[in-house]
Amino acid sequence: MLFYKNYQTLAEALISLTNTVMTDGEIVESPDWNTRRIELPAVFTVENPLDQRFVPKATICNDASLFSYVNEILNGTMDDAVESGLEAYTYHSRMVFPVDQIEYCAEELKRNLNSNRAVITIRHPEDNKVEDQPCLQLVQFKVYSGRLNMTTFWRSRDLFKALYMNCFALIRLGVEISEAIQLPFGIYTDHSEGLHIYERDWNQAKQIQNLSFSDAIISADDFWIDFTNPYDTIG
Repeated sequence: MLFYKNYQTLAEALISLTNTVMTDGEIVESPDWNTRRIELPAVFTVENPLDQRFVPKATICNDASLFSYVNEILNGTMDDAVESGLEAYTYHSRMVFPVDQIEYCAEELKRNLNSNRAVITIRHPEDNKVEDQPCLQLVQFKVYSGRLNMTTFWRSRDLFKALYMNCFALIRLGVEISEAIQLPFGIYTDHSEGLHIYERDWNQAKQIQNLSFSDAIISADDFWIDFTNPYDTIG
């Protein structure tokens, strides 16, 4: 069963998806990691992805780790690990090498706002031969009704430990593309074929299930370095 739902904010999405996966997901074995997970294929949209007034308590991160991750995605701060052989890839390295796909997407949309070609491909064919395969497969940018919308596709997704950080950083990438083509950023769509919560996080996820929305979030005042526009604090 493919789950689909539209949300207003990213915080709302994470909290609601946690409840949905725990309630409707299927328990499956994860022999590669010697554990189990509850999994559900899911597509969701976020109508107001830049609304960051609240942060879900289930993010399992703080502002420093989140900003560090954003810089890794946008600025390639971990790419030297790929060059030294310590890592097989980073998302940023796949986006810019051997072809700068970020620049390509911006230029393609400047050339033709109606283009269906503004796609960043993360997966390489040789990934089929390695154990550590990228979860993110592709990113597409598409202009509708005068706004730049963004879609990401994931083969596998750790809802509890990765989804919020993934989405926040990639939305910032979308903002950069929207600024380059001088259009407002629009809707974020996320397709996770294997959206899951690992067994290690089930107890904490169950606690989130029992909370009201207001109790499952914290104010951005208590999280962001700059509440008025958290994206401006990212170098």
